[in-house]
Amino acid sequence: MKAVCFLVALQFVSAAALAVPFTGKVVGPDGKPVGGVTVRATAQPAASKLTSGGVATVSGPDGAFSLDVTVPAGGRIYIGLGRKGFFNLAGLIDPAKGLDIGEVELNPLTMIDNEHYTWVKPYFPKADASDLGCNFCHGAQYDAWKKSRMAGSAKNPRVLSLYNGTALDGHAVGGGFRDLHPGEAGPCANCHAAAAAINAPGETVLSEVTGTATEGVFCDICHKARAVDIGAGPGVGGALKLQRPSAWDGLFAFGPFVDASPMPMATSYNPLISESRLCAGCHEWTNDQGVPVLSTYSEWAEMSGADPDALRCQDCHMKKKFGADYQGEAKGLAYILDDSHMQGMYGVLREKSTIHPHVFHGAAEYIQDAASVELELSQEGGELVARVQIDNVNAGHALPTGMPFRHLILYVEALVDGKPVAQTGGTKVPDYGGEG
Repeated sequence: MKAVCFLVALQFVSAAALAVPFTGKVVGPDGKPVGGVTVRATAQPAASKLTSGGVATVSGPDGAFSLDVTVPAGGRIYIGLGRKGFFNLAGLIDPAKGLDIGEVELNPLTMIDNEHYTWVKPYFPKADASDLGCNFCHGAQYDAWKKSRMAGSAKNPRVLSLYNGTALDGHAVGGGFRDLHPGEAGPCANCHAAAAAINAPGETVLSEVTGTATEGVFCDICHKARAVDIGAGPGVGGALKLQRPSAWDGLFAFGPFVDASPMPMATSYNPLISESRLCAGCHEWTNDQGVPVLSTYSEWAEMSGADPDALRCQDCHMKKKFGADYQGEAKGLAYILDDSHMQGMYGVLREKSTIHPHVFHGAAEYIQDAASVELELSQEGGELVARVQIDNVNAGHALPTGMPFRHLILYVEALVDGKPVAQTGGTKVPDYGGEG
């Protein structure tokens, strides 16, 4: 087997820039070929910062790949290899050593979920060396996530009020899940506090969750998602299949980039991270009685059909793809690491349009752009008749979507000289809409 060296100290090539075939073969630890590996190669000018983008191909059944790479004079090549179920491999190639790099070994993941895994906190003070938080390297992503409803899913007062049967101030009013199902924990924590429920799905009391699990749907949950089995129940223990690494693997994450550096965090390319299917792990559920409790994913699938260019959940809820504030994709290059030390050691510049800001916009931010409202007024006899039509013009799913008790309530009021006019007919807000 031909050894492969990814070099940091490079020999410079004096020839002019030229598109040349860059070849190799991907094998496993047993020496057998590995097909279906995405290989991305990006030419790097001499002494430049590492960038991604370049050209990509997929290894054939025999593990072989070939790419035409235009290497600038004195330049180098940054290569990344990734396939679902394997650890990423990435590094620099010195063209002076030859453009056939021979056999490249890709190591498979150990498909074992470690139930003793200690979750990485989304935040920990950098000055405290006793523990580690995702914010150390991904501060911008943490700051955006912290403001989202994902960060509050385990302690949202409205969620807990429905679960416990309490008002927002905490006093008991009845009608919650725990009132209606005494002695049962229910499946709520399977999604809202997955880090706690994963070892006891369906048996974890949401309002009693403690520790890191109170962070809700945090970084380490989504980036440990190995697969989603739609129809298998909500969250962990059901549709959402997480893979917690062993201590031997150290820091580990599934991600969307085949050329993400495997240091200091072991990474594994998983296209699921960029697919709407990931969200179906918690946003799609038909209960044991056949009631579609959550159908957001199937609504999206029906609306998008087989259109390969259809917007995915991430395109809107992590980027704001539509609406008055949308100014097009962000331009230029950026790091997914915002720690300057880590940028210098492991950072790769990427097109900003490929980097998700982790904002997780929801109904509060999107409702004005998701729906249109048309009002038609007419006088019929001595009465003013208002006809209002609401259309879903931008949401990629039903409006509203989510739990069955969510409703879009239309409130219409007519004023004469600043005073409300009595309604004489037509639909009124039902009692469950609240007072007012």
